[in-house]
Amino acid sequence: MNIQISTNFNQQPSYAFGEKVSFQKQFCRVPDCDKFEMSTNPTFTGKKVNRKEQKKIEETLKNIDGLHDPYSDVIMISSKKYKSFQSKLNHRNNASAAIYLLNDYTQHMFPSDKDMFEIIKQQSKSMEQYYNKSDITFHTILQELEPKAKVRLINDQFDVIDNIREISQNKLPIQYQKEVESYLTIIEKDIYYDRFRIKPSIKMLRNLYDEVPNKEVVDEIIKETRNFPNTATNTDAFIVKNANKTHKEIAELLVSPSLVSIEHIKPSSMNGESKGANYLAASRRMNNLRSSMPFEEFIDRFPEIPQCTQRYMDDLITKINRGGLYQVALTIPDVKQSLLDESHGLIDVDISALNPDVLKKIDDFKDLIGNLISHFKKEETT
Repeated sequence: MNIQISTNFNQQPSYAFGEKVSFQKQFCRVPDCDKFEMSTNPTFTGKKVNRKEQKKIEETLKNIDGLHDPYSDVIMISSKKYKSFQSKLNHRNNASAAIYLLNDYTQHMFPSDKDMFEIIKQQSKSMEQYYNKSDITFHTILQELEPKAKVRLINDQFDVIDNIREISQNKLPIQYQKEVESYLTIIEKDIYYDRFRIKPSIKMLRNLYDEVPNKEVVDEIIKETRNFPNTATNTDAFIVKNANKTHKEIAELLVSPSLVSIEHIKPSSMNGESKGANYLAASRRMNNLRSSMPFEEFIDRFPEIPQCTQRYMDDLITKINRGGLYQVALTIPDVKQSLLDESHGLIDVDISALNPDVLKKIDDFKDLIGNLISHFKKEETT
């Protein structure tokens, strides 16, 4: 059974059963339920999640402008605004024109992407001395920067390897140092052979948890691996990885990490459901970075997450209080509970700023759905 209800708070609630299906009054035997309308959050419904309705919540979240990322300081860019950006970018075929456009989107750039944008602007000016302005693109800029960036990147990678080696030598017996060294040798070979993708080799260090009895030292080694440069944190890594991409692709990469995506509070890989109560709107970068990482580990890596999530919730509530977003509004108390449960108390957002009238209607909604579920279950048994 899948019982649902209209989310238009400006009207008296109307009941829904299934998907946009109208029933005659004599069939439902519930007072004033001549009409069944579009519904919302399956948290309050019967056994089966209405995927069509959840898609509507997903699309609504993806197209809300001006929300801070719940996991970082960046202001996310909505799907609609990003598509507009891409359309405008199609007509900016050189660096000068693209830079002029991107100046309006810096609020949607992560710190490392802002740094990369500044490097591109400086290099563009420098190259104007010996190139035609119209011939300078983001592709030619990164091509120009790549040789020196590659040298710096390799040196930074070996610095991290040296730090891991030092931890091993100072804190582990010789037999376990050899275990660590075997993995470091693989990573070094990847770097020597100019393989940018060393991430799989880095992940192999986690095997040390099964091979080294001192777990605290292994924790320290794994924590140090976070300092390996990557495109999300290091401009040299960005240059080396993306130097062969097109002008348009490089420009998009400065903004696309902040594109709104649907984050499952309880990851899908851990049987997290695709429903409003388990949804956050999160930036593509932070969503991918978390993946199925437990909140304890994620917050250990980014201690500001509880504050960022509160700011995200404040942004969302402000927009709800202005009117609209009815489907999203109904999920707020359950999202709060999902965050609290999945983070084991580390993320406890305050939703008291939600308009009292909205809160009352949410409570009324829950009561009504509870009564409807009881009613139809009773009907099924008679």
